[in-house]
Order: sequence, then C-alpha cells, then structure tokens
Amino acid sequence: MDKVRIAWDFLQSEILGMGWLQRLTGAALEKCGMDISGRLGGSVHFFVYDTIKIMVLLGVLILGISYIQSFSPPERTKKILGGFHGLGANLAAALGLSAEVEYITDMEEILRYGVMRTPALVVNGKLVAMGRVLKAEEAAALLRKIEE
Repeated sequence: MDKVRIAWDFLQSEILGMGWLQRLTGAALEKCGMDISGRLGGSVHFFVYDTIKIMVLLGVLILGISYIQSFSPPERTKKILGGFHGLGANLAAALGLSAEVEYITDMEEILRYGVMRTPALVVNGKLVAMGRVLKAEEAAALLRKIEE
C-alpha cells in the first residue's frame, strides 16, 4: 500500500503539479542572481514557471486531441457509413442505411448541433453520438434505431 501511496504522491506533485518545473525555474533564476524568496523574485519566478507550465499543458492537450482525432479521419467515417460492400451492402440497403456523409469543420456549425467532444455523428440534424469513434456495428445500430 505504501508503494501505491508513494506513486500517487509522485504523480500528483511531480507530473500533474509540475514540481520539477518549479524547482528548475527557481534554480535558473537563482543562478541569474535573483532572490526568489523576495517579492520581485517571487513574482518573476511565478510568471516564468506559470508561462512555461501553461505552454507545456496546452501543447500536451493539443497533441493529445490531434492524436485522438487522427483515429477518425473523414475517409474512415465515409467508409463506415457509405461504403458497405457485398453482404454488408445488401444488409445496409435492406435497412435503408444509404447515407450522405458530410465532414464539418466549421466550429460554429459543430456547436449548433450541441457537439462538445469530437468525433460526433449527426443524423438528420440530430446528435446521436459524440466523444468516441464508433465501430461499424455501433454506427449501423444507431442508424437502424433512427430509421424505426
């Protein structure tokens, strides 16, 4: 149990809390001759530390979202909804699952549908799924349910 507590504390203070960055910026400012325990030095330390921390967090967030969205390119969505072949095409036709796929990138239009996380699936103007990549079977089940 102690190992879990130690790992949790390390995760909170060093990874999420970026304690390493605070120590690093403090040491760098002290090397430059600034007293970080004083008002001016403390303010400069806070500014430098927070600026770097925000840039790192934004970079991780942007890279993370881009990586996740790369799993659902428009071509894959079109393939799932409109590219049925063989027995799947016959099944899709029998269920009336032919679809026109539109890939929307305009943020205002996306928000009009109530989408808060991407990827999302909107059918006939109604938001039916968001925040995860659907498997072909899940998308077909959603479309069947809408047709009923």
